[in-house]
Amino acid sequence: MPSLKRSVDVQRDRFDSSGWSPGLLVSVRNADEAQICLESGVDWIDLKEPLAGSLGCPRSAVASEVAELLDAFPQRSVALGELHDLEIQRAIRLSGWFRFAKVGLSSMRYNSRWPTSLCELSQRLECQLVPVVYADWQNCEAALPLQVIDWAIANRSPYLLVDTFVKNGQRLLDHQPLEVLAGWIEQLEVGGVQIVLAGSLQIADVLRLRDLRCAAVAVRGAVCEGDRRGHLSPRLVRQWVSLIQGSKCVFGGGNTGQE
Repeated sequence: MPSLKRSVDVQRDRFDSSGWSPGLLVSVRNADEAQICLESGVDWIDLKEPLAGSLGCPRSAVASEVAELLDAFPQRSVALGELHDLEIQRAIRLSGWFRFAKVGLSSMRYNSRWPTSLCELSQRLECQLVPVVYADWQNCEAALPLQVIDWAIANRSPYLLVDTFVKNGQRLLDHQPLEVLAGWIEQLEVGGVQIVLAGSLQIADVLRLRDLRCAAVAVRGAVCEGDRRGHLSPRLVRQWVSLIQGSKCVFGGGNTGQE
């Protein structure tokens, strides 16, 4: 197994490189799963509680334990939940332990104050805020994708996450075609924002997304035993690390390794 130092060095090289290749973000729910990701060489480790929704906010005790484990790991993030019902003090506390904090904008379609509210939250957090575009925004009355993109550019967000709100078996590309995603990426690149793509992704989806210039692809269910609510599988995590970080299977042709 790779050491923590080697994992951190590899991860930093990938995100600081002038050349492009996507990183692998894996969402974990506790320190045991975070340790699996460290040992497997995952680029970006994200903490959330899958039982609490797409961006389920973890308990403070769990977040503290994971943050301590990842103290030397720079590319770490936490899900804070949805802006409309976010617990401010809890969000501020968690933001002090991570480098990035993800916030969803469901139920904000007809709330004209959400850009201001998100700015106010960003100013109170102790880390960088990553806004979330829901590809299935109609299903949750979320803020419109182009509005969130404009906000991310105007507020110099380091990243923007595209995800799905409803976890019902449909995936990212069931809601947004490649040409739309490519247009979003082009607009964000001009504005200096990188994009992370999620949404119940499977290996077949990554094959279709391989020509898009995303900073990372994000998975949870694809590396779990069962669905996204199950336990992280070390075997599946290693398989995805191999595929994303160096295998010709995904970015140079060959077998996909699908199961």
